[in-house]
Amino acid sequence: IMFSNIDHPPKSILVTSAMGAEGKSTLAMNLAVAFSNIGKTLLLEVDLRKPSIGKNLDFGQTPGLSNILCGEVKVLSDVVKPLNNGQLDIITSGSIPQNPMELLSSAKFKALLTSLSEHYEHIILDGPPALPVSDSSVLANKVDGVIIAVRANKTKIKVAKEAVSRLQKLNANLIGSVLTVAV
Repeated sequence: IMFSNIDHPPKSILVTSAMGAEGKSTLAMNLAVAFSNIGKTLLLEVDLRKPSIGKNLDFGQTPGLSNILCGEVKVLSDVVKPLNNGQLDIITSGSIPQNPMELLSSAKFKALLTSLSEHYEHIILDGPPALPVSDSSVLANKVDGVIIAVRANKTKIKVAKEAVSRLQKLNANLIGSVLTVAV
């Protein structure tokens, strides 16, 4: 990942997949942990439709990104959960909004992402799948790079190619794909 652009390594990386249940959230969590070993890292859950990070890490239903964007939470530190000796922070999705696309395409989200990039060396965004909804398409141009998770023995080649094609049409910086859940 760091060699995808030697002069300007990606600071913010969206992890997506073609469809759901392809291992993208696990991949995002593992990338965040790995990056936290080399610098201050944020794992930002931007899958506002079917979030899983808060559940996987047993945080329960806590305020998060959607609550900040809707103005329900005013102080960012109220939603940040520190891990890994303070090198890794996590912001979960928060309450599931009625309008995820509007929140993610808002100027408020863009300003938040810009502000976060001033405080973190690396930001890993756990995004929604690319094909069933357009949220990842909106997010792909707000980050430095996109990684697509492809589940071994499950993801159809045609479906994976369609996801890549959709992101390429948007001029997203696709920096790679990762084969997940290989046994």
